[in-house]
Amino acid sequence: MGVWGVGLKSSDEFAEVQDEFFDQYIEGSDPIVIAADIRKRYEEEFPDDDGQIMNTVLFSLAQSLWECGAKDQSLWDEIGDIISNGKDLQFWTAESGGDKTLVRKRKAALAKFWERLNSVRKSFRKPKKKVAPRKPSTPSILKGDAFAYHDERGYRAAVVLDYIDMAPQFTEGSFLIAICIDIFESIPRLEDVLESKTQTIFWCLKQAVIPKKDRIFIGNIDISGDYNGHAGFLFSNSGVIGFPVADRTFFFCSEKASRAMRQLLIGTYPIKAVVACPRIIPGYDLSLLH
Repeated sequence: MGVWGVGLKSSDEFAEVQDEFFDQYIEGSDPIVIAADIRKRYEEEFPDDDGQIMNTVLFSLAQSLWECGAKDQSLWDEIGDIISNGKDLQFWTAESGGDKTLVRKRKAALAKFWERLNSVRKSFRKPKKKVAPRKPSTPSILKGDAFAYHDERGYRAAVVLDYIDMAPQFTEGSFLIAICIDIFESIPRLEDVLESKTQTIFWCLKQAVIPKKDRIFIGNIDISGDYNGHAGFLFSNSGVIGFPVADRTFFFCSEKASRAMRQLLIGTYPIKAVVACPRIIPGYDLSLLH
């Protein structure tokens, strides 16, 4: 989760939740239902979250509801509890190394936010009067895209091996990502990516992908293979085995990612081999869904 300030809106997660909320709201969907659906999906994606992500999700959903004149009292009560018992400040104390100035500013931001939530907004955001059927969303990154992003040691690179639209069972699709082992001193070329190797391959939802503002497009690789059924995920109209549960830490080859790779029997492969042949990645028997 990218955070760049003490304000509640100063995080990728807050912005992404609001974007998703209002994409649906302006099309005429009920705001309370939207908020409940978004919350449920985040809770399913981050079942082990201790509040660091979900607190931000709840803050963003409440802000969104307030902006359109709606209120979920149970959500308000939950946020009031988070603020009053100092749960959110615990993360800021840990993340800032005990910086009392930052913690004090965060506390003030929470108090201001709570005051705003309990005020009456003079005007509300309104949905469109005429609601047209929603078209399937086009992913912001495409199959074959290679992109770089900054790591504290330099630049990393990733390749989108596949994208599966999981409608109508789910509201969004899933990306299969391969992360290059190499840490590059500068933004790598497409040739550098293809000459690299990977030992981190995972399926993830949109929320886990490196944000668009932090992605540096390198180029697109022509990938024609079907990776459905590989790397721990199999989807069809008749059922699903596994589910994309990777979070953003996987992009930095965290210990959590390493454990998942061992469980999925992912080895070390040349990027060239992975983009040329899906079968190199351990997979499921497609007959399991028939």
